[in-house]
Amino acid sequence: MDVRRIMIGAMLAVLVSSPGFALAQGRGRRMGMGDSMGHDRGAVKQIEPLMQQMGGLMQQMAERIKAGPLPPDQTLQLSAMMEQLATMMTRLASGTLGSDTATQLDGMMARLTEMQKGLARLTVVPPPK
Repeated sequence: MDVRRIMIGAMLAVLVSSPGFALAQGRGRRMGMGDSMGHDRGAVKQIEPLMQQMGGLMQQMAERIKAGPLPPDQTLQLSAMMEQLATMMTRLASGTLGSDTATQLDGMMARLTEMQKGLARLTVVPPPK
């Protein structure tokens, strides 16, 4: 199967299973919840910049995949980036950031920035003649 289709399928699977997808569905009405939604909004505002950077990185990955084939070593690099991104999204969804959330979110932002730089270094393989 084409690497591009595999990567796009994997990215879609991560997006659909992510908490950002659930947030995009809108806020449901919960009976008896009172004002507890204020706390949830604060948490969403705290991770919003991280989610925006993740979305940008996924967009860059999709564009890179559309640009053409990668050499095998760069395909592995892109795959590793996607795995790191999926791990970050899973941690955000499960709420396992712990008590020092701000520090961990800063660390994730730094890793995402490094991943974006690494993605920019991936080159297009010229088509065979």
